[in-house]
Formats: sequence, structure tokens, C-alpha cells
Amino acid sequence: MPSLKFNQLLVLSNSTKSGNVFNFSNRLNLITAVDNSVGKSTLIKLLSWGMGCEPFLDTTWKSFDCKVIVKFTVGVVQYQVMRYDNIMHLKEGDKPFVKYTKITGDYTKRFAEIVSFKAFLVKRGTVLLETPPPAYYFLPFYIDQKKSWANFWDHFDNLAQYADFKTDMLNYHIGLYTTEYFELLQAIYNEQVIRKGIQTEIDKMDTTIEVVNSYIPAITTTLNESEFEKITDEIRIELSELSIEQEKLFDRLAKYESEKAYYEHQKAIANSIVADLESDYKFSVENLPTDEIECPLCGTIHENSVFNRASILTDKLQAESQLQTIENTLSKIDNGLRNAKRELDKVRNKIREINEKYIIEEENTTIQLVDIIDSFASTSIQKKVVEDRNIKLVDRSESEKRIKKLNDQKKDIITQEHKDLINETFFNHFSYYVQLLEAEGINLSEVKSPSHFNKLFNEGGAAEGIRAALAFYIAIYTMSAQFCDQVIPALLIDTPNQQEQSEKNYDKVMEFLMKEIPQDRQIILAAMENPQLKSFKDNSNVITLNGKKILSEDKYSDVKKEFDLIEPSLN
Repeated sequence: MPSLKFNQLLVLSNSTKSGNVFNFSNRLNLITAVDNSVGKSTLIKLLSWGMGCEPFLDTTWKSFDCKVIVKFTVGVVQYQVMRYDNIMHLKEGDKPFVKYTKITGDYTKRFAEIVSFKAFLVKRGTVLLETPPPAYYFLPFYIDQKKSWANFWDHFDNLAQYADFKTDMLNYHIGLYTTEYFELLQAIYNEQVIRKGIQTEIDKMDTTIEVVNSYIPAITTTLNESEFEKITDEIRIELSELSIEQEKLFDRLAKYESEKAYYEHQKAIANSIVADLESDYKFSVENLPTDEIECPLCGTIHENSVFNRASILTDKLQAESQLQTIENTLSKIDNGLRNAKRELDKVRNKIREINEKYIIEEENTTIQLVDIIDSFASTSIQKKVVEDRNIKLVDRSESEKRIKKLNDQKKDIITQEHKDLINETFFNHFSYYVQLLEAEGINLSEVKSPSHFNKLFNEGGAAEGIRAALAFYIAIYTMSAQFCDQVIPALLIDTPNQQEQSEKNYDKVMEFLMKEIPQDRQIILAAMENPQLKSFKDNSNVITLNGKKILSEDKYSDVKKEFDLIEPSLN
């Protein structure tokens, strides 16, 4: 598979009248500085941010209101992506830019096609299976300075929108979940949607039967339809019209009652959403003094800025608008019910007038003609509904069989032999890398497969644990290149000299990266100036940041010209 390599990053802030441009080589790149806090981490984050990921960027940087252009290649094809806020513009080769108003949806799908990212995830709280945004593609290829060294794959925000994403994405990137696996998973979810639609139809039919039974009490009579036709021969013309009309009205009532039950349920859900959003907003304003909050479940840091609190209000207004739409629909349904009932009363009154002339005596029981007419109308409706329901029951059974067959096929794809191969290959890579980095103090008996990542981060001393974490990440990177049929992007590493590595160990880290990452792969490393960087630096394209950090007023005019050349074509 080809590689994704970054060529150039342009950053522009019109609010501060500053900008900059950074170029990258195809192999080694070093972002460095003499002092801390000059933007090394921010610069490496902007590469992933520009592609549609959500690395943590502090409020100071966000206040600059920047836009970026990332130029990259996949194989021999050149691409450009421009991001401002969550609006994306993508250019492929010589084609014009295409605008995407959000990162999810069409942009995510197109980006996945470009890099052959074929995973699907289930959105939390739904049965919606979808292609996850670019952050999930870049997970194995970016090591963040603050989070990644202590927690596995915790370097992007908003990842918890998918339940159990770490397990699913890990199994995809190491090649355990293949393309065929996700194709079957997609087929299963499609079939589940079909089954849900069939069940909804069955539920509506059950409601229809209940409505008819509630309006028409059951009667026992030996009178059949043939005998009924004989005694009503004189009034056939009038009664036939009334009977048909009554049958149609019963059908209308049943449909209205079914729709009312559905929208009442939707109303309850909408009311709950509005109430939850109102509580969220009050909580964010009254109980959270800071602009950040850590999720107690997944540990993800979420923003609590004025903008984010305003977004809660926006969501609440949208939910209230949806609630109003539902209430309007319910009002129309209620009007329809009232009108249908009035029409039914008129028809039944006309039938009663005729009924006064005709009373049937049967086994010491007096049965009015109107009851017989109702009974025949009810029987006709129920017979049709039951026939349709039986067809739907067969359809549901067939759908369930297809789901079971697909699930069986999905299980067959992941054989024990393949699992053993993946785990053995991972352990061989991981243990070898641990040895190269002299992190043998780690208890490898607890880390036999990639899924044991939580055990790794609790092992060894601080400095040694950092080297073991690097060995683990590079083992996953190697597995992805070996088993996962996708484009392999540049490896982004932010500040590997964590926990004050000794000179000897830092030398080993640099040597390890230069030798173990294949020569046709791109590495972009952010690190403080250090003598142990010499060999890496001598072979790298070096970006040195000074006190002016990333944005420069001197370069604003030139960078803005490039944005100006692009942006007119975007409108």
C-alpha cells in the first residue's frame, strides 16, 4: 500500500495578522526549539487538526481563530485540505476544491476512500453503523506529549462518541478485523434495520386489531354472509354504501391511533432531550468554574467554554423545534381522529335508523342489524390485517435467519489460527522493541496481545515505562503496516524524552526510530534541543521555532496571498 506523507502546512490568523508556512521532507523531520512553550506540540497537532482530527488545543491558541492548509500526498497523487472551524475543503490532484460543511458525513467518507480506511463503528446510543472520522484512522500514528505516554490512544477529543472504540479500532489496525469482517458487519446492521421496519409494521397491525376490537364488541350469531345478504336485499343499495364507508372509517381510525401512539412516544423522547439539555446547560454554568471537564467514564477532556455552552443552547433550541413539530403533528392527528369519529357517528346513526326496521331473533337473543353490519365490517378488516400480519411474521423470521447466517459468517472470518498469528506476531515485535530500548523491567507476562494495553501502562518505572509505551506503539504501527490493508500515514511523535530519559536511553530511542521505522515511511518528531538528537537532526529536515512561536507577523502577507488564491474558487 502507498504512504500518506505531509508536504507542507500553512497557518493563517487574520485576527492577529500573522501566519507561517512549514515544509516537510519525505523521511525524517524534526520540530525543535531551545525553550519550551514555543509551539512544538501545537505545530505537530495542527497537521492532524487540519485533516479533521481533534487534538487538544488550548484556549489561547483557539483565540487566534486560525485556518490551515495541509498539503500531502498519497502515493503519487497530491492533495490539499483547508480547514477553518469544522468546515473542510478538499482538493484532489488537479480537480477543484470540494466544500464540506462538517467533518463527519461526506468528508469523512471521501477521506476514508482516499486512505482505504474501511472500518465501521456503532454510534453510542444508536444502532447506526458509520465510517468514523479521520481521528480514528490516525490513532496508531500519532503520539501526543501530554496524554499518549500515560494512556493508550487518548490523544484526540470526542473519541467516546463510539462505544468501545479502542477495542474495535485496535483490532482493525492490527489486521484482526479485516475488510470482509466490516462488510459483513455492515450487512448485519442493514438487515437489522430491515427487521426493525418489519417489526414496526407488525406493531401497527396489532394496534389496528386492538382498535377495531375496542370499537366493535364481539357478537355470536349463526347468521352467515349469504343469509345476511338475503334479509338485506331490499336495503342493499343504501346499506352497502354505509357498510363500505364504515369499514373505511374504521381503517382510518386504526391508522390515526397507530400514528398517535408513535408520535406520543417521540414526544416523550423529545421532552426528555430538552430537559437533559436544560440540565446540562445549568450544570455547565452553575457548577463548572473552569473551561474544561473530564469525562468520569472515559477520561476524555471536554471543553466548557462560552462557545460550547452556547452550543448546548443551540442543541436545546433544535430539540424544542423538533418537539414543536411533533406536537403540531399530534394536533393534526387529533383533528383527524375527531373528524373520523364524527363521520363514523353519522354513518352509524344512519344505520341505526335502518336498524329500527330490522331486528333479528336468534336463540332467544335479539340482535340488531347494526351489530351484524359492524361485525361483518370488523371481520373483513381483521381478516385482511391478519393475512398481512402473517406475511410480515414470515418476513421477520426470514430476516432473523439472514442475520444469524451473517453473524455465523462473521465469526468464521476471525479464526483461532488468525488470532494466534496476530498475537504471536505482535508479541514478537513488542518484546524485540522492548529489548532494543532496554525496557526489560516491564513484566511482559502480562502483555501477551495488543488488547492488554491497559496492563502495560501500569508496569515498570517511569522512564522505563515510557520506553515500553513507545515499543508498544511502534509494535502496533508495524502490525498495521503488515496486516491492515490501508494507506500508512506519517508517524507523528511529540516529545519522546519523557520522565527525563538518561542520555544512554535517549540515544537508544533516537537510534530505534531511525532504524526500525522503514526508510520509505515519514517521521515527524517534536523535541527540545538535546545533544542526543544530533544523529536524527543531521539526517532530518529541521524546523526550529523561536520566541515568535508558530505565527509570524512578517509572513502574514505571503501566507495570506496563498489562501486568497484558493478561497475565491471555494464560493
